[in-house]
Amino acid sequence: MKFTLTLILFVIGLTAMLSGLAMMSSPDGNLLNLNFSVLKNTPFNDFQFPGLLLFATVGVANIVAVFFQMMEHPLRFKWSMIAGLITLGWIITQYLFIGHFLMLDFIYFIAGLTVVFVAIQQRGKSLI
Repeated sequence: MKFTLTLILFVIGLTAMLSGLAMMSSPDGNLLNLNFSVLKNTPFNDFQFPGLLLFATVGVANIVAVFFQMMEHPLRFKWSMIAGLITLGWIITQYLFIGHFLMLDFIYFIAGLTVVFVAIQQRGKSLI
């Protein structure tokens, strides 16, 4: 389970960082084929700041959790839960602003839930 948790954290973190970088480097959304219409009900005029937020929150939190997992640091399960909750928070906030779920959003929501539940389960096992 440790490998599965670390792998999910890594995939979420890496894809969030890459997507965030793509959004920052192409604020018009063309690089990721994003449409400006999704920003209609948001405070953003382009994808640059959302890309920075995605990189700095979801990306960094998940990658930090990967390093804590790999080092078997005592806070590894806490960091994993935090990263999973940040991922869930991102998807929920995105849904509240945009008003619909895409299949990819659903996949990341399930991945975030999985991270939280596996981290809780693994934390319980490490206390025994």
